[in-house]
Amino acid sequence: MRSIFHTGFLYIAAILAFVTVAYAFSSGSGTCNADQATIEAVNNSPMGKKSDLGYSVSMSQDSHTYVPGGPAIQFTITGTTITTFKGILFYGADSSNNHVGQWTVSSGYKLMANCPGDPQGTLTHNSASDKPANVTFNWTPPTTDVGPITLNCVICASSEQGFQIIQSSQPFTVNGSTFVPPTSTNDASSTNDASSTNDASSPNDNSSSTAASKNSVTNSTNSPHPTAISSADSSRMSKSSFLIQLALFVPLIVSLLKEF
Repeated sequence: MRSIFHTGFLYIAAILAFVTVAYAFSSGSGTCNADQATIEAVNNSPMGKKSDLGYSVSMSQDSHTYVPGGPAIQFTITGTTITTFKGILFYGADSSNNHVGQWTVSSGYKLMANCPGDPQGTLTHNSASDKPANVTFNWTPPTTDVGPITLNCVICASSEQGFQIIQSSQPFTVNGSTFVPPTSTNDASSTNDASSTNDASSPNDNSSSTAASKNSVTNSTNSPHPTAISSADSSRMSKSSFLIQLALFVPLIVSLLKEF
């Protein structure tokens, strides 16, 4: 009896480990936030650990400005060391971490409508297949001036290779903006967070290469601003994981009981 149950539990553990990784990659990003601690905590870290994987993001214009309502800005992901990736999380965030703007969705990707802000403001993958690292996405700015916008991109190569966090080297703003932040937000805290993020990424800035190429607009950051996982993220992940695990447990337990 002990042998039967011991084998059964090992089998269950192996299945659940596989399901956890497959679920994270096939269902899109497990979180709405480009935060290292949050990502590594999703479903027992199926995305691996944060690392510099050689990915970069560039754009089709010279300045970090946006025009409310358009035109769209093209962002291109490039991989120098790894030429494919499995998962992505891409969004522009205002000072309150609301996801703003709208993505044009291409084949192999989808929107995450449950993230804070615009339901079309968060882009992710929809399958576990390898995707070419040389890919371009179109992002249309919000219809009104919402103040500075920071572009955030998380690219996951695999659970073994880990993921890379990339943030815009400086916020995108409207020329001649008269935007006044809402008084209900903690302006001092937001300012400090943004400043520390830019300071952390500045050692990676290469001013000469930026001047030589108008496309270079983002840098990897080792200290992304802290954000907490939303209750919607946690609820969605726990419910989905529970249903998947339940579907696997029931027939296996019934089979073991019959043998016993």
